[in-house]
Amino acid sequence: MLVGPAKALFMDEISTGLDSSTTYQIVNSLKQIVHILQGTAVISLLQPAPETYDLFDDIILISDGQIVKVGDELSTPFDRSKCHPAALVTQKYGIGKKELLKANISREYLLMKRNSFVYIFKLVQLAIMALISMTLFLRTEMHRDSITDGGIYTGVLFFTVTMIMFNGMSELSMTIAKLPVFYKQRDLLFYPAWSYALPTWILKIPITFVEVGVCVFITYYVIGFDPNVGR
Repeated sequence: MLVGPAKALFMDEISTGLDSSTTYQIVNSLKQIVHILQGTAVISLLQPAPETYDLFDDIILISDGQIVKVGDELSTPFDRSKCHPAALVTQKYGIGKKELLKANISREYLLMKRNSFVYIFKLVQLAIMALISMTLFLRTEMHRDSITDGGIYTGVLFFTVTMIMFNGMSELSMTIAKLPVFYKQRDLLFYPAWSYALPTWILKIPITFVEVGVCVFITYYVIGFDPNVGR
């Protein structure tokens, strides 16, 4: 009894314990089912009767566990002129490079919108750290008269750069979480690695400008890097 919409049937020695008439009826029924449902059936039979043998569309002869005469057929190169042009894949990826890049940019932008809380939190955190730096290195207490004063300004610059750099460390966990999906889709030839890396790099540049801008706008004049507020 066959249950389910299976399009491929693999049957081993279904005639065991049956007479030739019953075997013929079963194989004939299977043939009708396969033809009507447009499926495939591979059936192994031991010394079937001639009428049962004639029901099969193709015959595979097995001798001592080996398929007879197939090696000669496989050794003959296939004539590509007989093949339809659309039957074989001629490109490694399904779409062009521009479409691949555009699709990955759209996906990365969607992920960034879903994780917008992280970026907003980072921006607020950076603004708070800039306010703390602003009150610590207030320009009314900062002087420019000696090498020591210059060293203090250099320290402020180093602290600002370090603060902005470590502010981006929170994205490492999100990047690591995306790696299994990246490896799986890359190995299945969904897209090359460069089309995944470039959108991440491109879309993060505006965010970096915003973060640096917030930090600079808060601290630059108040700390006293330049006495002109317009700069």
